[in-house]
Amino acid sequence: MKLIISIFFAFLIVGCTVEHKDWAFIQSVGGMSIGKPYRAEKGIMLPVNCDISGLRTITVRPQMMNSGMSVKEIRSERIDNVISLSLITSVAGQGRKSTCDDLLLGNIPSGKYSIVYKEPNGSFIQITEIEIAP
Repeated sequence: MKLIISIFFAFLIVGCTVEHKDWAFIQSVGGMSIGKPYRAEKGIMLPVNCDISGLRTITVRPQMMNSGMSVKEIRSERIDNVISLSLITSVAGQGRKSTCDDLLLGNIPSGKYSIVYKEPNGSFIQITEIEIAP
């Protein structure tokens, strides 16, 4: 019974610490930048540069540091020629990191795309525009 209760609380703690961060948080830890998309075997990849540790300046000088948080994932959603990104964080731990990996967009058509950040409240912040070559 103690084991079941311990497992329950472990899942509760981890589950409660997974969070969709807002743009203000991203700016407070150094910002986010988007690189030039490239083709890979799996599809179009989008370089996303961020570091939630607050130890590096990406686009703005960090105002806070984090050692107990890690990047769980960057989520993306494409509607027509707009790609929205969301940063999801979780508790830091072994094998987890504070930086973002390149994001797989899949086999999307070539053309110009607006990259926006989707806030937890559903609003959007314009980040940049990209072009996916044919």
